[in-house]
Amino acid sequence: MDHKRIGTVLVLGLALLLSPRTTLADGFDDHVAEAISHARAAVAAGEEGNAAGIVVHAKAALEHARAAEEARADSHVERAIRLLQDAIDHGTLDHVEPARRSAEDALAELRAAS
Repeated sequence: MDHKRIGTVLVLGLALLLSPRTTLADGFDDHVAEAISHARAAVAAGEEGNAAGIVVHAKAALEHARAAEEARADSHVERAIRLLQDAIDHGTLDHVEPARRSAEDALAELRAAS
């Protein structure tokens, strides 16, 4: 490869690396922040004995956690997704304390991811 082609490849690669679509501005942090906010609300609902509130907020947190996972793979987010699903499952069955604990554990995982 001659020097002109190498230079062109380097310039194009640098432009691609610095473009907004490929930088870390992929939405991961925003989705994790939203998931944290809803997970907090799910925990608060659980502390009030509100299973339906846990389910509503855990579903919203789950949606954002999945979007974050699509943007960038992260083991903490993967665990949070499983825990949020557990919170939803328990909350749907009106099992407030297990649902609250799962939401609380999911919150800890999401905080570790941020």
